[in-house]
Amino acid sequence: MINLYKFLGYLFIPLILLNTLFRIIINKEDSKRVYERFGFTNFQKPQGKLIWIHAASVGEFKSASKLIDILYNKYNLLITTTTLTASNYAKKNFNKKIIHQFAPFDVSFCVNRFLNKWKPDCVIWIESDLWPITLNLIKRKSINSLLVNSRISPKSFKKWKFFKSFFTSILSSFEEIYAQSILDKERIEFLSKRKIKFMGNLKLSFIEKKNELNISQYVKKYIDEKKIIMFASTHHNEEKILFSTIKNFVSKGFKVFIAPRHPERSSQIKKFFKQKNIDCDTIDSTKQFKDINIINSLGEMTFFYDLCDIVILGGSFVNKGGHNPIEVAHNNCVVITGPNIYNWENIYLEMLEIKGCYIVYDVKELNFLIAKLLNNQNDIVKLKNNAKRFAIDNFQKSQKLLNQIENFVKNIDVKSA
Repeated sequence: MINLYKFLGYLFIPLILLNTLFRIIINKEDSKRVYERFGFTNFQKPQGKLIWIHAASVGEFKSASKLIDILYNKYNLLITTTTLTASNYAKKNFNKKIIHQFAPFDVSFCVNRFLNKWKPDCVIWIESDLWPITLNLIKRKSINSLLVNSRISPKSFKKWKFFKSFFTSILSSFEEIYAQSILDKERIEFLSKRKIKFMGNLKLSFIEKKNELNISQYVKKYIDEKKIIMFASTHHNEEKILFSTIKNFVSKGFKVFIAPRHPERSSQIKKFFKQKNIDCDTIDSTKQFKDINIINSLGEMTFFYDLCDIVILGGSFVNKGGHNPIEVAHNNCVVITGPNIYNWENIYLEMLEIKGCYIVYDVKELNFLIAKLLNNQNDIVKLKNNAKRFAIDNFQKSQKLLNQIENFVKNIDVKSA
């Protein structure tokens, strides 16, 4: 199977080039650094041990934040991502701690060039972005590797049932595998017939630090009156789906924050609401808020969570699998999500058990729920308290996983000494 995959990789090179060009045109690829996707780099490998951490998107990168803070003083850290959003986040928040590169395309000559250049002592692979050629070459070059926060969605689980041996072969590159939930552990064990560990979810180790931004007295008025609500990590078309809810809030005098998962969508969102004759603009916290305010920067979410009582998490009213509720819960907000939460299914189900969140199945149910909550502040307080306790408990569990990863790296250091 791996040989067929290699062949297809070479066969599809023209399509890869065309797709890359298209992504540059729509600002989803950095034209000045696209050579990194072919394994080239302008960096020189630093002296000393080098740990390669692969975190595909901004969510995975955030989950690696605590790990980076633990390791960067002892090792050289090479971090690869595949999305431009993750790259921008890395540069803004970790530029002096890491070397950032875009991950090479999963084609043999690209990956070989990358590995021969960097020669990592250890690879830490985060989540489900499993590339067969890359992992096969890591195994062939006998590079110590660890898969952390592994997950498999219900849809992927059904597909991999038909390719169990190939899935097992891919996972054989890793010395140890840590699943992000008991459910993921059981699914991966079923497919791979190997022992998988579970010690917590690495994504729950990340709580973004609050930035103290300036806000005017005008803004404070809305905070005091509890008239700010937030839609976080929204994806393409979700603003349209949720339009009736957003319009209802505006008509009742609320100020609405929208934080798109991909900030480059901000201009599209602004245009959509302008066409609906609703006052809308990107955030400038030193000026008066508009009816709808778009947060088009990364690293400031906790500040805005702190202003809100209720946060509606996106990626769940379209088929994107939902987003991490822990950071929202930790910041003392009511957590509401739509039905598509397969990426975080276990977390939401656990939160439901302790009455720490709400899952709604359509916009009509969402509107009904919010109307009910706004008329009962006691329910809001109880829900916020339950959610925060859950977030703190899970944050503490994730520290055990971080300790295991650190020990894995230390043991490699001892072996190679």
